[in-house]
Amino acid sequence: MTIALACLYMKLSPEEALTALTINAAAAVGRAGSIGSIDVGKKGDIIILEYPTYQFLPYHVGMNCVERTIKS
Repeated sequence: MTIALACLYMKLSPEEALTALTINAAAAVGRAGSIGSIDVGKKGDIIILEYPTYQFLPYHVGMNCVERTIKS
């Protein structure tokens, strides 16, 4: 829902919305050094989506598109 709203009302591309919700959100709470992106040494929580690309996210609001979740 947040990605769809960011794309629709703030005119962000799906790439910009995903960046805003991951690394930029981690930076906003002062934790960009340990979370927010997939890098060596960072704690990772990852979701695997049923869709072929993240660009489908803004168009599938309210649907569970998560195939698998990997914590830490």
